[in-house]
Amino acid sequence: MNSAPAHYGTKESAWQLRQQDTGWGRAIAHLIPFYSLYYACQRRTITPLLINLVGGFSIGVLVGLIGANASETQQENAGLFLGLTATPFLSKKGIDMARKDGEMRLKGIHLSPLTGISTPVSTEVTGTVYSSVPITQSSSN
Repeated sequence: MNSAPAHYGTKESAWQLRQQDTGWGRAIAHLIPFYSLYYACQRRTITPLLINLVGGFSIGVLVGLIGANASETQQENAGLFLGLTATPFLSKKGIDMARKDGEMRLKGIHLSPLTGISTPVSTEVTGTVYSSVPITQSSSN
């Protein structure tokens, strides 16, 4: 039975798909080549991909710094092992962040990526639209 939303491909359906990603299956699947790109397109989020890239880069730098006196083969093996081991954990963190963001967007709340402060995106159709930009009053003398 197909559980895909009726309007497959919309932002709302992508946010709903993110809500299904509660286990480790999709995180482990990020070990499959190009799965991160497929996931990013299907769920309309690049969060797990970016966390994997930043985490992988960080692991590479640490292996290079810590194993500076090791042979090139040892560095490659350590980097490969740590990268493959860390990928599911990094992906899981990114998937959880994307799922939380999707949940908030489905509720009509947008989290600021820098501050984490939630602001209502909009209320009813005839309601007020809020902005995350503070409104200041200027005094005219």
